[in-house]
This record gives sequence, structure tokens and C-alpha cells, in this order.
Amino acid sequence: MAIPIVDKRVGAGLDAPPVRAQTDDDTAARAGYNTAARQNSSALAFAGDEAVNGDLGLPDNSISDTTKTFTEKSQYLAKTLVIGGVAGCTAKTVVAPLDRVKILFQTHNAKFTKYTGTHFGLFKAGAAIYREHGVRGLFQGHSMQLARIFPYAAIKFMTYEQLKV
Repeated sequence: MAIPIVDKRVGAGLDAPPVRAQTDDDTAARAGYNTAARQNSSALAFAGDEAVNGDLGLPDNSISDTTKTFTEKSQYLAKTLVIGGVAGCTAKTVVAPLDRVKILFQTHNAKFTKYTGTHFGLFKAGAAIYREHGVRGLFQGHSMQLARIFPYAAIKFMTYEQLKV
């Protein structure tokens, strides 16, 4: 037996067309359509999630940080500490000769005051250090710089990696 269901539309006034009584068969047909529509919208929402995750470079079923084991987390932290420290030391080593000359200029060393104020004074001072002391003279005091930079750069890089979004 079909139970009639009355369609109540918002704003139906006196001029509205007559309301048709619906049967259970009509309702079932509409329910099937709505289920399919919901499945399609879920698929679209899922595709949207994939697009967002794809932009972030995450796979669809990525493992969250909460499911990583303690050893995996500690290995990652150790790697980022070492990588950050090595990167900081490398950067400082590249600019060490320039830093050495800069420090000599800042301390107003009597041997290097003649190079200040000229266009190529920095390079002439570096060449003078190289002639007098060799490469070792350009890196004088560098080991203490590395002892200071390694932990600083390591902690800074590890913190950056942990806090980036």
C-alpha cells in the first residue's frame, strides 16, 4: 500500500500549482538518486582533498607525525641537527677569508690601514695575508668560529624543520 506524502514547498501560496501526492515508490526512486548524488559529491570532495594534498606534496594516505615511532622521530631530529650544523660550517668556511680581512680592518691593524678606503683594498689585503702566511693565515681563528656555528646552525635548522607548516 502506498502512503501518500505531501510535498510542502516554501512560499506556496494560493496561486501555486496543485501539490501532487507522492507514493513510497517515488520516494525510493528519489532516495536512490540522492544517494548517487551524495556519492558523486563525496567523490568530488575527495578529489578536492587529493588536490590539496597534492599541492602539499603529501600522498593520499600519508602517515601523520603521531604514528611515527620514537626511533623514527629521533633519527629525523639527529639527521636535521647534523645537516644544519654541516651547512652552517660550510657557509662559514666559504666566507672565512673575507671575515679574516674584515676583522683586521675593524681592529685598525697597522699593517692593513693602507688598504682601507680603496676600491680593491679587501682583495689586496687578502693577497698580502696569503703572501705572508699562506692559506693558513686566511683561516686563522676559523676553528673557534666553527665550534660556535655548528651548534647554532644545527639547532636553528632543526627548529625550522620541526615548525614549518
